[in-house]
Amino acid sequence: MKAVVIHEFGPPEKMTLEDIEVPKITGNEVLVRVSACGVCYLDTIVRSGIMPKIKLPLILGHEISGEVVEVANCVQHVKVGDRVSSIIRHTCGHCQWCLEGRETLCINSNGSFGVELNGGYAEYVKVPENSICKIPQGIPLELASIFACAMGTAFYAVTKKGRVRPGETVLVTGAGGGLGVHCIQIASLCGGKVIAVTTSEEKYSPLKEIGAHDVIVSKDLSFHKELRKITDGAGANVVIENVGSAALSSSLQSLAQGGRLVLIGELTGTSVQINPAHLILKEVELLSVKNATRREIQQVIELVEQGKIRPVVSSKFPLEGARDAHEMVLRKKPLGRIILTP
Repeated sequence: MKAVVIHEFGPPEKMTLEDIEVPKITGNEVLVRVSACGVCYLDTIVRSGIMPKIKLPLILGHEISGEVVEVANCVQHVKVGDRVSSIIRHTCGHCQWCLEGRETLCINSNGSFGVELNGGYAEYVKVPENSICKIPQGIPLELASIFACAMGTAFYAVTKKGRVRPGETVLVTGAGGGLGVHCIQIASLCGGKVIAVTTSEEKYSPLKEIGAHDVIVSKDLSFHKELRKITDGAGANVVIENVGSAALSSSLQSLAQGGRLVLIGELTGTSVQINPAHLILKEVELLSVKNATRREIQQVIELVEQGKIRPVVSSKFPLEGARDAHEMVLRKKPLGRIILTP
């Protein structure tokens, strides 16, 4: 099969398109013929070598969709021909966290696809049956690739951790990215008044069309004063933080009394200083989301089927275009997600 492989860390040029063996499956694994794989900013972080303990060679890509073409002897609930998408991580299905429906914290996990495990920048990928969701016939498989990360994580952050209620003001940073555009849709669906923050003037109008009530273009990610003006000094009830340390100070200063800040993304891994007194005086909550669970992904699938939210995919590249896709992501050009289609 063809696959995009990295043998050493570095710039996009370190990714090479190669002919390698199709993965062999055992136990509860299934072999999936990949229809599409989303290109997440995390992929660029893994490729660059910032994350510790990553073993090479590696095939990137954790946002995977496709069709099951082979099942191993212990598989019980998946059959050849099933249309599926991944839930990002390997999960055991029987530990405390898996049984509670919080598979992202699985204590027996071998890691995430495209990080510790080979991922979907390939024609085929092997995945445990516990780590996939079935996709209904009416949904294009290419779009289903981003249900777990870009959409499921956004749904978890907005509805479960952020607990957005009708009439609340919701600030979304990194609003033009894969997580951000779906956070806007979901927060709007919850009845929130969404204020989007982007560094790109080109994304102002598209973000309004997606559902943002207001858009702040902030090149330096110091947007709290503008946010206060828009809200007549009240601030945001909920902040969905997709950027991380670079925007965290301004996000904290944007919070209203009793507000909730949900961390989803971290682009640089830089440490930040926080004054606990400021948090205490306003009684704010700091929360975080790692990935979506199967429950959130199933809810996303239902909302997409009902036409209440839509996957935003701006560009498609073949596997040989993986380098170009990474360059676009690094330049923050895409609105929503880019996908690779083998």
